[in-house]
Amino acid sequence: MPQSPVPLRLHRLAAQRLAVVSLFAITTATSEPAAATPYPFVGEVIAVANNFCPSLFLPLNGQLLSTATYGELFDLIGTKYGGNGSSNFALPTVHPTRTATGEPVLYCIAVDDAFPVPVPN
Repeated sequence: MPQSPVPLRLHRLAAQRLAVVSLFAITTATSEPAAATPYPFVGEVIAVANNFCPSLFLPLNGQLLSTATYGELFDLIGTKYGGNGSSNFALPTVHPTRTATGEPVLYCIAVDDAFPVPVPN
């Protein structure tokens, strides 16, 4: 078995530090536990292994959306990805990632339901 250029003791030390940092991040990230919800936040992006997006989601393919129909999403992303800002705005374009077998993984964005509220620092 080939020797690691870094002594095993240093690997263990790094793993212990990572565990402590991870635990600290988990316990201090929020002051209250997050409430689980079956509904997506507007603007939430998910990856799906099928060839369609679930209800309340649209594919991230650069399409133009109406600011009147998708006002909450427009409030979040504006014209960052295109559109004129008065009657339409564009979704970002995310090209599908391919799995080991060559099948695409589709990325979708939530366009309706719960509006995210920033957590005060």
